[in-house]
Amino acid sequence: MLTDSPANLRETTVAASGSEDNRILIVDDEEPICALFEAQLGDRYGVTAANAQEALLRLAEQRFALVVTDVQMPGMSGINLMRKILEEFSDIR
Repeated sequence: MLTDSPANLRETTVAASGSEDNRILIVDDEEPICALFEAQLGDRYGVTAANAQEALLRLAEQRFALVVTDVQMPGMSGINLMRKILEEFSDIR
């Protein structure tokens, strides 16, 4: 089981004016890719996850409007992650 620690989950602050309906969950196992998204979108949007398991934890905790995922990741692939998201979180596209 994953723990919700800073070492496992990287989260940026959502702007005070932002709502959960504007959040984007970025899922990528490569730190530089997550850092790029955080630098460009972090102040307005929200959260990154380093793998599919972290993404599913985040989805269970928070609402997101959109998920952008890498396809090839260790463990569960991005394709399988999206299938699981569509099954369990039907309001996300």
